[in-house]
Amino acid sequence: PVAKDVADCAAILEVLAVHDPKDSTSVKREDTDFTSALTGDVKGMKVGIPRDYLGEGLDSQVKEAVLKAARSLESQGAQVEEFDLSLVEYAIPAYYVIASAEAMGIRPSHWIGNAAVVALYAINLLTDRSGITGDSVLWHLLWVFGVIAASILYLFRIDERKPEDGMATMTGVFYVVFFSYHAVLIDQFRSGANEYHLLIWLVFITAFATDIMAYFTGYAFGKHKLCPKISPKKTVEGSIGGIVGSILCSGLFGYFAVPQLLADCLLIGALGGVISQFGDLSASVFKRKMGIKDYGTLIPGHGGIMDRFDSVMFTAPMVYYYIAFVLAG
Repeated sequence: PVAKDVADCAAILEVLAVHDPKDSTSVKREDTDFTSALTGDVKGMKVGIPRDYLGEGLDSQVKEAVLKAARSLESQGAQVEEFDLSLVEYAIPAYYVIASAEAMGIRPSHWIGNAAVVALYAINLLTDRSGITGDSVLWHLLWVFGVIAASILYLFRIDERKPEDGMATMTGVFYVVFFSYHAVLIDQFRSGANEYHLLIWLVFITAFATDIMAYFTGYAFGKHKLCPKISPKKTVEGSIGGIVGSILCSGLFGYFAVPQLLADCLLIGALGGVISQFGDLSASVFKRKMGIKDYGTLIPGHGGIMDRFDSVMFTAPMVYYYIAFVLAG
């Protein structure tokens, strides 16, 4: 064990609690002398136990030891209370995404990312909201220029930042913000009597059908590895099964929801079956380089939000540009 007694734990806490100016998740605070606190009187001391940490997944012996210590403190006059960390299931995955990137020595700009989100959706609200067409093209191009320029200017503190920090900033904005933004654009195809906006369902149908069918087909028939260095469990047979599943599910959607666009739904299903796998594999590249298995723990058994929507990041632009160039062009 790292610590043999309470004094060792106190010493470790003192080291962990020190503010690290290079860690964006570190909070500036006065150093706490945990060792001296061991010798004081606990009467009247308030001790909080996070209820969220005592749930499923915690070793029974560890849980019993924590509760035993709490009872001991209570018997000596301390006030022991359980409390909720209502956002812990969101905060922990978010922390792991940030910490994983910073573990690679890369520190993208958070404020550029936040400003880019606000600016992009402001453009959408203040222009004609008919997609990337007409006058809004210039505003979207200005947004692209602004993101790239800001990411480069972010490097001007040359002693603190590296080119990778600027590249990570740009990649994060375009990959997460701009790719997903296409789902909003699809929903705005509502001019005239067309029903193109209904095809937004294919963004999710192609992504999820491919993912599910690829898993079961690969599990049953998979023999030949698809990309062993990126995702060792994915197989060629599973990939083919995913494409077939995407075509079938997209065809069923077209038959019942938009029969006049059935042929287009089948073609989108085929394209989505391929492109969604590129999205999945791209996310696997990032995770492998960051040394993590999942982006978070929000969805039990599946990981975080990005683990479920990595394919959607690629299918949303694909569906939008199919509508823009083939159907509405």
